[in-house]
Amino acid sequence: MPEQNAPRPIEDLTLSELAAQFAGAPKHTWRQLQRAHRDQSAPVTIAVAPAAPGVASRTIASPRLPEPFSIQALRSALGRPEAIQVLICSAAILCALAGSLAIRGGGGDTQASQTAMAGGGALLWLGFGLWLSADILERWANLKTRWQDCDRRGRLLWLLRLALGLVAVGALYAFAQSMTAPAEVAVDRALAALGTFLAAGLLWLPLEFAVGRSRLRKADASGERNVVSLGPARRMPWHGVSRFRMGVLALAALSSIIVWERAAGNRIEPPVLLLWLASIALWGVALLPARWNCFERASAWIDMCRRVSWRERRWQLAAFALVMLLGAHFRLERLDEVLPELYSDLVINIIDAYRVHTGADQRVFLANNGGREPMHVYLYALLGSQPGLGFSRYSLNLLAALESILTLPIMVWLGVVVMGGRRPKEAWRYGLLAGALVAVSFWHVALGRQGLRVALSPLFTTLSAVFFVRALRGNGRADFLLAGITLAFGLSSYKAIRALPLVYVACVGIALILRRHSWRRRASVALNLAALAFIACMAFLPMLRFWHEDPDMFTLRMTTRMYGDSALNEADRSLRFREDGATLLSNLRNALLMFHSSYDRALVSSAPDEPALDPVSSAFFTLGLAAWLSLLLRKRDPVFWFAPLLLAVMVGIAALAIAYPIEAPSYQRSSAAIPAAYLIAALPMALYSRKLRRALPRRAGTGAVLVFIGAALLAAYQYNHQLYFGPYARHFADYAQPHSVAGRVLRGFANSDGAYGNAFVINSAHWWDNRAVGIEAGAMLWDSGGDIRAVPSMLRGGLLRAEQYRLDPERDLLFFYSSQNSEAAARLQALLPQGRAQEFPQENPYRTFFAYRVPALGEAGLNAWLARHE
Repeated sequence: MPEQNAPRPIEDLTLSELAAQFAGAPKHTWRQLQRAHRDQSAPVTIAVAPAAPGVASRTIASPRLPEPFSIQALRSALGRPEAIQVLICSAAILCALAGSLAIRGGGGDTQASQTAMAGGGALLWLGFGLWLSADILERWANLKTRWQDCDRRGRLLWLLRLALGLVAVGALYAFAQSMTAPAEVAVDRALAALGTFLAAGLLWLPLEFAVGRSRLRKADASGERNVVSLGPARRMPWHGVSRFRMGVLALAALSSIIVWERAAGNRIEPPVLLLWLASIALWGVALLPARWNCFERASAWIDMCRRVSWRERRWQLAAFALVMLLGAHFRLERLDEVLPELYSDLVINIIDAYRVHTGADQRVFLANNGGREPMHVYLYALLGSQPGLGFSRYSLNLLAALESILTLPIMVWLGVVVMGGRRPKEAWRYGLLAGALVAVSFWHVALGRQGLRVALSPLFTTLSAVFFVRALRGNGRADFLLAGITLAFGLSSYKAIRALPLVYVACVGIALILRRHSWRRRASVALNLAALAFIACMAFLPMLRFWHEDPDMFTLRMTTRMYGDSALNEADRSLRFREDGATLLSNLRNALLMFHSSYDRALVSSAPDEPALDPVSSAFFTLGLAAWLSLLLRKRDPVFWFAPLLLAVMVGIAALAIAYPIEAPSYQRSSAAIPAAYLIAALPMALYSRKLRRALPRRAGTGAVLVFIGAALLAAYQYNHQLYFGPYARHFADYAQPHSVAGRVLRGFANSDGAYGNAFVINSAHWWDNRAVGIEAGAMLWDSGGDIRAVPSMLRGGLLRAEQYRLDPERDLLFFYSSQNSEAAARLQALLPQGRAQEFPQENPYRTFFAYRVPALGEAGLNAWLARHE
């Protein structure tokens, strides 16, 4: 008989015996498990109970054990199809990165840059093709099965769709070629390509309906649901309207009428402003579905929060906190040092906000400086009134930075909503990646630290997109209403968002084409879209009143960029638009290339020769276009059309600067495309991470994903951080005027033997904004200066001032003038020879200035001097 203590194979052990052996010799037992898992092709069986005499032992297959991190396991994993896909995607990423870096190697508009563009563009296209091939390889078996399951009619429909798709791609290629064609033939080629594309689209519609009906029949026969549902059809508004609802509706209408009347003349008083906000809430209550109950929704939300296992989500929360900390640090670091000087746009915002704070300005639309939306200025009036801040350059930059930081969690939310569904963890990973890319983005940081209202553009675009995506997927009235309200607030913040309604209408139209539902459900979608438009108009009512009163001023910025500053009638505008079609195509090409090669020439928006995206984000953006194209072809979900449509529309806005082609591309006018650009760039990162986890053993896959994401984000952050605080900051400093230095001189002069009313700026071409000097000195609304030939008039006018900046003859006089203004130095010496000039050198010698100080003349002496120089 064999010895009872002889070692038994691990396959013959019961669970209790295995546990006892593991407790006694864990290392030896673990090696046995590894060897059994590696050497045996059949599943490892473990007895679940000791065999009784005469009773067969009952065994079950063991669950899959964690794969050990070993060379053998790694070799085994690399032989699987998933590993081949990872290798192809890795090659695509390397090609895209190499292409993105190569494009930037040329620099400037030279022959070298054209060569770099050609070589880098080829690598980008190669990466695009490799990513698509990996995606096709992953789904090849499914495609073969679907093709074999199709009958003859179904295969014919698919072939026709493929043929029309090739025609559409050819038309888009021809349109792209027209952007670089000679001016005399560019417009004709572009129109022909667009005509072909539209014809292919019109022929595609009936085929799409036919394929959809075929899918529905198969889904009904198999009991499966292959088409994305639009949600339940809502009841029509005339069913079950309560008296309470009618009362709220009447009160909302009355409030809106009062707001419309009291907002006349481009002025809105604080009580009317509060009534306007109340009317928005009333319209929201009136338009909600009859069965919608806020208490039930709140209770359901609380229950959902209670069911969430925060312990299981600790890694998601940690990643979210890291994204927020990184984004906040990038946006607040050295905020007072970069950008260090005021310029005219900031000066106007500070002065307008100060006037709002004092009650001197209650305009609905800020018609000065070309016309501006008011929300940013009103928010700054609120922030600047807080103790310790005041109305300064730092507080204005702080407001824009806070608006930029607030965009980050909403961007994460948008990513989760776009990819939400049956895989919430994957959706969270995607949202965090999208938010992380925005957090380290130079484009977003540069716009968010300018102090201008453009920081609100990505914020409200992203927030409105969250509710619209939810509405598009679930047909919820509340989501449609929230999308409309946030859209209206966005329209009151920046002009680029005026094109967002076009994206919404296009997405709803695509939803009605892609999804198959009854006419009642179509009517429900149309009704909800109408509710969105209506409440957006009610939330936009004060601005709507101004648009009604002065449409030319409301559209001034757009029309001047399209037609120039000259006044043209409608016929002349149409003729000029056709004549400048080649310029439009060239602008469109530059706008589309701003993610890779072209750049914004505005001083505060970009560094020289730097496109909107860093090399890492640019590479993943290219791959993201391929991944998104595959997503559109595979999924019949209109939500996935939102990002490419938003990107195309918002980038195209910059191309409309026909009269000023140097302003294409424009990072500011394309700012609403930031959410779409980074949603697209985050998709290949999320997909590649998932492929890595599937292809490699568990621990190796998790480690590889962390290394990949960490390296990509760290490289993007390092590049953008160095760019912003390096070339970008130096470029701005080279052209910025030393207003802060002059402000300190002016403040010191006023606190010693001078006064603010005794200081004057001698104007020079392309020199200081006098108001900026006053703001830096703490003298709000100070603006004293003129031409050198008008010095007597300036002094005489200073004596006549009735406000706090009146000239005091018993105190010293001070004149600022540029080192390049030789006439000012000579004339001041001739007019006031008792004065003394002091030089204030700057790093840029063209920014050096002088302060010419004159001892007090006294009232009699000043009057005598004025009499001599009449």
